[in-house]
Amino acid sequence: QIQMIETFVAEEEGELGVEIGEVLDVIEPDQDGWTYVQNVFGEAGLVPTGFTQAHTVAQDDNTIQKNPKMEPVNMSSIPESENVAPPPIAAHPRDEKVYGEGQKIETPEMPRKRTSSFSKMAAAAAAIVSPRRDNSMNISMEDLEISEPSKPPGANTMQAPLTPTMRSPRAALGGEKQTLIKLTPVIVRVYTNEDIHKEIEEKDLANDRVLKTFKSIRATGQTPVRQFIEDVAKKLLLPDTRQFHMFIIDRKALSMKLLREDDRPVEIQNNSPNDIQFALIYAPKVKIKEPKNKAQDTRWQTAQGDLTHRRLVNDVPYLKFADLTLNLGNNVEISTFKAIVEIRFPSLLEVDESLVKKKREKNMAHGVGEWLRFHDGLFTLDVFQHIFDYMYTGTLEFVKLELEKIILIYSAAQKLRYEGLFQYVRSHVESTIGTHNVFLLIKFSEEFELQELKNFAFNFCFNNWQTVSSSKDGLAIIGLSLFQEMTMEKAGMQETPALLEPTPTPENTIIPDFQKVRSLMHFADAVSVFGNLIIPYHRCILAAASPKFLQMFLKESKTSSKKLNQYSFDNVSGGAFKGLIDLIYSGTTNISPNEACELLEHIVVPFELHSVREDCEALLCQEKLINESNVMNILRVSYLKMSEGRAH
Repeated sequence: QIQMIETFVAEEEGELGVEIGEVLDVIEPDQDGWTYVQNVFGEAGLVPTGFTQAHTVAQDDNTIQKNPKMEPVNMSSIPESENVAPPPIAAHPRDEKVYGEGQKIETPEMPRKRTSSFSKMAAAAAAIVSPRRDNSMNISMEDLEISEPSKPPGANTMQAPLTPTMRSPRAALGGEKQTLIKLTPVIVRVYTNEDIHKEIEEKDLANDRVLKTFKSIRATGQTPVRQFIEDVAKKLLLPDTRQFHMFIIDRKALSMKLLREDDRPVEIQNNSPNDIQFALIYAPKVKIKEPKNKAQDTRWQTAQGDLTHRRLVNDVPYLKFADLTLNLGNNVEISTFKAIVEIRFPSLLEVDESLVKKKREKNMAHGVGEWLRFHDGLFTLDVFQHIFDYMYTGTLEFVKLELEKIILIYSAAQKLRYEGLFQYVRSHVESTIGTHNVFLLIKFSEEFELQELKNFAFNFCFNNWQTVSSSKDGLAIIGLSLFQEMTMEKAGMQETPALLEPTPTPENTIIPDFQKVRSLMHFADAVSVFGNLIIPYHRCILAAASPKFLQMFLKESKTSSKKLNQYSFDNVSGGAFKGLIDLIYSGTTNISPNEACELLEHIVVPFELHSVREDCEALLCQEKLINESNVMNILRVSYLKMSEGRAH
């Protein structure tokens, strides 16, 4: 441990604001005059080594001595059944530290200097949690696990299926838990050019004024390049990063090496024998070699057992099938499909005219394609990707989103009148409110003019007034004006209002919604004919289910705007193909065992439809469905080479 001999005010990202006398744990020893430390609140950052000295138990008369009566409590000795609430936290004089009931240690008045308001934002979260949560459990970080999201109302996986096969649209309903790994964070500088849109070449590295500025990024050895790019883009307010790439820069060798999105800069830096830098550079001419299976090498992927519609968020591979394109300004576009939007996000087809700058239409074989140009600054690509993620899946991965991003999604859903997403995000925000995030919620609610969320946050503060009103960190976050507004409103109350209940989480209707898409078949852009039976479908949905379908559709796609694309599938009956479409759209079907055998042999395995394969095999293993009309066919399929190693 070390102790501060001078107050240090954090001025750069990655530095830690600390006061004279503070005792800190050393995470990494001195490097170039800076030491990486952690304070008692768990905050970590860099402090100047010259401002510190080695810490001993008693350095002078002003050092607080350890109270022998204040030994740490062994939580393991407390029975689990005892749920003792912590004592209320009361305000206390500035020059006193209250350690427990009846125990007070006098501390001398120390000279105080102005310090960074944001250096201790996590303090409230470390000390106090929401009254809605149980605060009596003592869980070590080593044992902590991140649970998958709870299953949506109405999606009871324990009920018997209505049809021979049914799978959940989200693996989160029964997926594996992920262990939370403790990784030591470090501060990495990512250099940028002062003119951010200037292209940089190796010959330019000899100029000291090139790539002179930098942004400090907190990362671990597991942090990928894509996260670095997102973090730097956020600091630089870059709306679109698709033409920016991250490079390794070697100034001495005047060389630059392109990094892929999955590379890990911290690992690279630790293992590099040379003195290297990282830089985010505008490089529109750079073309990263595409993998053979492009559709599978994308960010928005699905877990085993999921419906595969989520892959459509990666709109680039599926642009040929899109009939609704949204221009967000600065040549940033994202595309989607009217057949899905019509059911899942209908207000997007009737968007408020005040949001739209231009609108164009284009005749297509299956209907009219649309192009909408929103006014600049209304939405970002990242926010719309999350909106479409909800549209395709019915859920959002809140655990991966910061509160500000969640509020941006909420605000966009409100502007676009996307009621389902609006209620879903609001329910999450209100049900997770606590002293760890209420001040940020107030700040963002005021910034984005979200009065309902602001009122909910104020109500929480009024019911926790003693804690909230004494929080200096909270005042630093929301500012004096908002704090005064809240204080005056509290002063005008005769009694504290009842604590508001969170908005109920809306039911996840993803399965019935895609069953409806399948039933209506509006905007279908392809057909397959089986005798007198014509089966329409949407190429985008099949392409998202299988890269083999994607390749086939892109290769054989016609450019005519007057005739639908037609595709043939040999050795498969119309009934079997109809069941395949049912499974891909909604994960439910009522096909027979013989039809399942047809699909396995001629489509499911050749087209690498892994989830559909599991469904078909599960159906064939239902003893009650096996009879003399299908048993030999099932036995034949089980002995095919494709079935080797499969459990039947």
